Amino acid sequence: MSSPDDYLIMASNPSTLPSPARSQINLIPAAVSAALIVLGLIYLNGAVSGRQAALWIVGILLGATLYHSAFGFTSSWRVFISDRRGAGLRAQMLMLAFGCLLFFPVLGNGTLWGQSVSGFVSPVGTSVLVGAFIFGIGMQMGGGCASGTLYTVGGGSTRMIITLVGFIIGSVIGAAICPGGPAAVVRAVLHRAGMGRPYRIAQQLRVVSGYCPIHRLG
Repeated sequence: MSSPDDYLIMASNPSTLPSPARSQINLIPAAVSAALIVLGLIYLNGAVSGRQAALWIVGILLGATLYHSAFGFTSSWRVFISDRRGAGLRAQMLMLAFGCLLFFPVLGNGTLWGQSVSGFVSPVGTSVLVGAFIFGIGMQMGGGCASGTLYTVGGGSTRMIITLVGFIIGSVIGAAICPGGPAAVVRAVLHRAGMGRPYRIAQQLRVVSGYCPIHRLG
């Protein structure tokens, strides 16, 4: 057993103190990831457009940011229900508030920098209500939602590859059998409602701010 004098000797001599553990970077996966990023950038820039190549980089940076910040959507709700911690939900509300300020005026105007801009709006029906419960069951069985599956696979979890394959197959089947597409009627209603008007933005911010008291449960 070490005596107090031993600790005093170690404190006075830094060379005897144990060095902190350093994070080791696995060079092979890092090299493969870097190569795929570069190849994807070259392909998109040559075969598609420079804009898609720029979006490729933006997506990679966003993914890295969300991964290292451990930011998630469904996980925040799960933590709130199970542990009564609302920090994740407050972060989501803050993000939605900035989203309203940034995108609602653009959607209300319909154009940005000469490009036509519109929201991807689809009608809500019985299929959405039933599918929400099926999604919840599948998320529990698979161990994660769509974004959670991509998050864990990107973090190196090989067991979630099976869930990812099932997610891709289900998405392809759903896209093939889904009737119609974005509803023009719904888009017209939103356009008449004046999404980009200041009072509409204020209404959205008021709804988002209603979740602020959630910190009392944190």
